Amino acid sequence: MGLEATKLLNAAPLQPGCNNNNLVVLLASMDAYPIARAIAADPFGGSQSKFAAAIGTSQQNISNWVRKGSPLPAELVLKAEEATAIPRHVWRPDISPTPSEARAA
Repeated sequence: MGLEATKLLNAAPLQPGCNNNNLVVLLASMDAYPIARAIAADPFGGSQSKFAAAIGTSQQNISNWVRKGSPLPAELVLKAEEATAIPRHVWRPDISPTPSEARAA
């Protein structure tokens, strides 16, 4: 777990319905996957359900992707970009080039 995730784990108040195991899994994956970072940020405040509703999927899907360390499915990238302001190339660098890569092509 990275330093940023460790700091958040130590400072994060638990939300109703959020247990320590979910929080640890969420924060452990923050360094590699923007799904976990987005869930931890406002306005979602650690709620997988709120994030899922914002991008049009289920909390169960979010939980599975975070637990498995899976990237966000391609069909949800634009919705996630809109809901979080995290650019699409951060969500899925394998399918969305960075702006500088796109200009060079």
